[in-house]
Amino acid sequence: MDITSLTVVLSVIVVVSASVLIVANEPPLWVCLLSCAGSFPLGSALLHGPDFTSAIEDGSAAAWALRLTVTFTVTVVLSFFFGVHRPS
Repeated sequence: MDITSLTVVLSVIVVVSASVLIVANEPPLWVCLLSCAGSFPLGSALLHGPDFTSAIEDGSAAAWALRLTVTFTVTVVLSFFFGVHRPS
């Protein structure tokens, strides 16, 4: 399995897991918009870093999978702080 396939598979696992947590925490819309706006430059910076520069091309499916993974991860982290907290 090459690095592109591995990146896509791991990204799908993270995105599905993050989706469940986002739905459970119900963050406000501004949190989702803020995480989308802030995570694209972060994902691009990760792609242009020394580890991924030669392995993943910029327009490939793996690059977009990594960007989506970063977006969902940032949204989950922010939803823990700003999401709806239900009493147990």
